Amino acid sequence: MYTDQEETRSMEAPVRLLNALLRSERSAVENFEYVISQCGLDAPDELAVCMRSHSLRVHLLTMRILELGGDPATSSGLWGYFVKVMEHGAALFGIKLALGALVEGEERTLALYQDLIADLDLDARSLCLLQTELLPEQLSTRDSIAELRRSMTSSVSLGS
Repeated sequence: MYTDQEETRSMEAPVRLLNALLRSERSAVENFEYVISQCGLDAPDELAVCMRSHSLRVHLLTMRILELGGDPATSSGLWGYFVKVMEHGAALFGIKLALGALVEGEERTLALYQDLIADLDLDARSLCLLQTELLPEQLSTRDSIAELRRSMTSSVSLGS
């Protein structure tokens, strides 16, 4: 039988891992907000759809961490700061570079999801959340931003 202390320790690893993912999702929301604000009325609809998807994942991860008795991360952390610097620089040079930075962030977050799913320290309910809800959404946003970037690049190439 678990003692309270043993149960707390058994939840520390999943909370730590889920918080890493939560920080990445918070970073994505911040970066999509920034790129959308820079595009103004010209912002492609896909950007808002992807931002809402990341916002939903922030909510789901926050709720799961609270269910585990943990403290959800409230910031995007160091990676968020790094990506913000990259986004701000890309925004100076146009939407195509900003989309490139978003694609990089999507790839990084996808790799994090895949690593966490492979991690044996996750409890079954957290693993199910990752596999059935969060990972498919991440694949969708990654593909959407990559396709948007390709279409913008090819339309410029065709027009030149």
